[in-house]
Amino acid sequence: MYVFLNHIECQANWTVYNTSNSDLPNNIISVIKIDDTGSKWIGTLGGGLASFDENNWTIFNTNNSDIPQNSLSSIAINQNDNIWVGTFGMTGGGIAKFDGVNWVVYDTSSSDLPDYYVNALAVELNGDIWVGTNDGLAKILRKMGLLYLFSYRTQCIRGKLRLQVLFTEMQIHPLMKSMELHLL
Repeated sequence: MYVFLNHIECQANWTVYNTSNSDLPNNIISVIKIDDTGSKWIGTLGGGLASFDENNWTIFNTNNSDIPQNSLSSIAINQNDNIWVGTFGMTGGGIAKFDGVNWVVYDTSSSDLPDYYVNALAVELNGDIWVGTNDGLAKILRKMGLLYLFSYRTQCIRGKLRLQVLFTEMQIHPLMKSMELHLL
């Protein structure tokens, strides 16, 4: 017996969440991460951070938490389920770590963070946090909770140095096209 199917139609079931039908604080979503429990961590542009566990929404913003800004560019979740958020804004920004109860903030006034505009966050296998900003690369050492500054900008020629970083499962590789440095 042979069965030939020349057309199969499948309709996906979509659930749409927005500010009209949920507690989502803003419809402009910049980043989404899912933690080990299945909770969704949603960064918005202007509405802060939202956590959604399929039943309940929890909103974190500058009015009810220590998050530095309500515009988020990045989220990273480390091995201890700490939520790291990168923020930015015209009047400041930085990084905030949330352990489920308390917030720890790293910004340009309280640490050596190169710039308040955080573009990217990544968690290394050993738990260290890499931070990409508009003015350089920084690393937060897990064991010490210290911010270590990688300053390539002092070596640049003719203005700003463009730094790209390749993250693999085992290593972090800085790639600098403007100075022809490629470490792999």
